Amino acid sequence: MKKSLFLGVDVGMEEHACCLLDAERTVLWEARIVNTHDGCQEILAALKKWEKKGFEIWVGMEGRGGYASPLDGHICAAGHKLVNILPSQMKRYRELSQHQPDKDDELDACLLAEFLMWQVREGRVRVEKKLDPYFQSLKEAGRGFQDMTEEKVRIQNQLVSHVHTYWPELMEKGRYFSTTDARGLLAILKEYATPAAVSRTGVKQLNKILTKAMRHDQTELAERLVCDARRIRKWAQPLECFSKVFSF
Repeated sequence: MKKSLFLGVDVGMEEHACCLLDAERTVLWEARIVNTHDGCQEILAALKKWEKKGFEIWVGMEGRGGYASPLDGHICAAGHKLVNILPSQMKRYRELSQHQPDKDDELDACLLAEFLMWQVREGRVRVEKKLDPYFQSLKEAGRGFQDMTEEKVRIQNQLVSHVHTYWPELMEKGRYFSTTDARGLLAILKEYATPAAVSRTGVKQLNKILTKAMRHDQTELAERLVCDARRIRKWAQPLECFSKVFSF
């Protein structure tokens, strides 16, 4: 009968904390691994060394949300036993173990491995099935879109903050544009990032840019923008172009 080792993985957005224990709770390997395909291969390489020595590898993760991919797929594909551990179970285990509730990724990884060991000994585990390739790719696509959306929100907030310093009227909802990622707004910021630049551009050229972005004539909007820009006697440094981030 094969001896077992237990890997606890504290899943993170950018990196995972890992802790490998033997049956005596001795730490055999600890590491922080970047959450990428290359990082997954690093984990598998570490487990391969112990697998060659005849050990059976159990892997426990607290929850299997989007950030568990692609690691969960690699674990299943390698033939290791993957177990999904519920956050509520870990919370209770931490209380019973009298561990401090303060967040510590390395400690959490060790606790996950300990809890997994106890579950295996008690026969209370349900091994996850090997993930279907289509399902796995769908999860990874979902995670990628989530990351892209979070990045969009971050830069969008940065954009709003900058614009408010030199042309706050431009960001007033409904005054010129409905949202901060409206095509017309981003087209203006891409070409003419200050009131002074809009003022110098003139209605005809501004209307041309807006019409191309919004796909119908924008003469009235261009006139209002130029008129407003000419009233503002405030010159500012050009804003960096953020429009590419919003072009999905």
